[in-house]
Amino acid sequence: MKAAENAGCKSETFERICGLVPGENLEERFVTGILGGELGLK
Repeated sequence: MKAAENAGCKSETFERICGLVPGENLEERFVTGILGGELGLK
């Protein structure tokens, strides 16, 4: 997220990553586990 912010595309990146969350199954939870705090999911 910091790299996206530095590149000036944080909002677009945030939206794309949030789009991945509904597709995660309970065993994966990769995006949620790694970026959940940044996305406001924890």
